Amino acid sequence: MKALYKYLSILFLVVLTSAFQSCEKQNLPTEATGSFELFLSLDNEDFSGLKSVVIPDSLTVSPYHALLTVIGRDSVPVLEDELIPLYKFGEGFFSEKIELKAGGYRLLKFLIVDPEGEVLYAAPMEGSPMAYLVKDPLPIGFKIQPEETTRLVPEVLPVNNEPPSEFGYSSFGFSVVRPLPFHIAVILDNPMLMDPAISSSVAPTRFTNAALSVYHPDGWSYDFRLEAKVNRVVIRGGAEYYKFIIEKEGFEPVKMEVPAKKLLESTPENPMLVRIGYGHNLLVLQPDPDHGFDAMISDLEPDKNFGKHPYFEATWRSEPILTVMRENRSLIRFSLTGLPKSARIEKVTLKLIRDVPIKWDSLMRKDSLRTTAKEFVWYGAVLQQIVEPWEEHEVTWGNRPKTIEANQVYVSPIHNYHTYDAAGNKVLSNFIEVDVTKLFVPE
Repeated sequence: MKALYKYLSILFLVVLTSAFQSCEKQNLPTEATGSFELFLSLDNEDFSGLKSVVIPDSLTVSPYHALLTVIGRDSVPVLEDELIPLYKFGEGFFSEKIELKAGGYRLLKFLIVDPEGEVLYAAPMEGSPMAYLVKDPLPIGFKIQPEETTRLVPEVLPVNNEPPSEFGYSSFGFSVVRPLPFHIAVILDNPMLMDPAISSSVAPTRFTNAALSVYHPDGWSYDFRLEAKVNRVVIRGGAEYYKFIIEKEGFEPVKMEVPAKKLLESTPENPMLVRIGYGHNLLVLQPDPDHGFDAMISDLEPDKNFGKHPYFEATWRSEPILTVMRENRSLIRFSLTGLPKSARIEKVTLKLIRDVPIKWDSLMRKDSLRTTAKEFVWYGAVLQQIVEPWEEHEVTWGNRPKTIEANQVYVSPIHNYHTYDAAGNKVLSNFIEVDVTKLFVPE
């Protein structure tokens, strides 16, 4: 039977550290402290797996740990289920030094744990079925004495598939948390939005940022901030189902129960997609070309009406033939009659989508320098409040309504707006979102 189990000798070197030297040992303070370190010889072939996880000829942290419990003479634990990392040095492994007060102790538990949290080796308890295979089963008594080295040599057996009870343990006494990574993206479920950066499988939608709260059945929970892209999230594993709550300002929260299997199947190319829709407290105003109220005006054609112009633009460029500057501006009106009389406006967001490419893309640059007469610099624009009446099919540059600079909103150049494709790459967005609250609720 003994031939079936190889045992390993584990050497504890207990080294006393003291702040002074004295020939009269009996006068040393009773609170003197020492430290012990665990040393594992790698002569035994059973540790070939340990050797493979470290870089040769270097001092490297191994993902293997020793787990032990030590009690004092009063039976009070001084180390309880303590996980001690093992370090490679030459042809062996040693642990960090652990300081204890000088005195008597007993080793009650001793296990070697691998990177996956599995127990590889265990020192058997006295009276257990496996105890007869070792010379000195647990508990093992030892002393830490001032200025002396104490050696503790417990013997361990490979666990293989034997249950803890074979070694005298009701269980191996610790919980290993296995992380669960997955990929997730939140998309706006709005059929009026279209982003070419998103694959056709999720169109018509776009990625958006949101808050994710994850709840484990054992009581663990954590809040994550999701960006407007495919996010890699790592949560506590070990459950079959998780509770997810996805929240975004202005939208109804999304609550769902998600199976762990679905999370494990997610990839950067095929993430878990959460669609977030509009809530009852959000009014969406997006008039179509026939019912919308917008127009463009141009200084080079001051008497012409552009009520059917397809673009909402603010542009200017020089006309080399006329030696003048062409300036185009746009006007737009939104009706708030859909709001209840008791409603209080808290936030207003203007969302604009540009065609890709816009018709003058070939003439525009993304840097700040002009190198030829045909290349233009990207500039931003401002949104101002219109304070005079105007009609969509009558307004021109010549009769344009008055605007005011108070509470105007700056719009950054289009090349400053980015999104992410399904692979997580940063790409130029065709979607602009601007906070225009102060145009509707003056500060």
